Amino acid sequence: MKARTWFTSITAVLAVAVAATGCGVSADDNASGGSSSGPVKGLRILVPNSPGSGYDTTARAAAKAMQDAKLTDTVEVFNTAGAGGTVGLQRLVNEKGKEDILMQMGLGVVGAVFTNKSKATLQDTVPIAKMVEEAEAIVVPKGSPYTTLDQLVAAWKANRARCRSAAPRTPAVLTT
Repeated sequence: MKARTWFTSITAVLAVAVAATGCGVSADDNASGGSSSGPVKGLRILVPNSPGSGYDTTARAAAKAMQDAKLTDTVEVFNTAGAGGTVGLQRLVNEKGKEDILMQMGLGVVGAVFTNKSKATLQDTVPIAKMVEEAEAIVVPKGSPYTTLDQLVAAWKANRARCRSAAPRTPAVLTT
């Protein structure tokens, strides 16, 4: 587990360094995209989920790693939760022209855009860094009649109402 934490921290530093340099806000407050002469100031990280969530924890770790590496002296991490992350996504899209904001998100937002039929989509954004990978798993209760994915898919196709998902806003729904 310590190796994963170390890897996540290093990845966060590198990813946010790329993000920070692309923001165009420099230590001399030159917001015109000019060259940076010091740590980035005024960076904001939007978290499209509630405080304490995985997205929030990752964003706060990235902010701390950036500050520890002296890439920035101020980072505001703020939460805009709702609709599986699409409320935050819409806020980011509405921030057009503001170079001091980025959004830390994950795979759940991808599924929420689809299931919520969000007006804001990832097509309205520019991905600048991959910070972590999310492992996905399909599990069934112990004692379930399904022991293979093929059996579960066949049962799902035969009677979708009977096969319920514990995470209806994830990309798993995209396959229905």
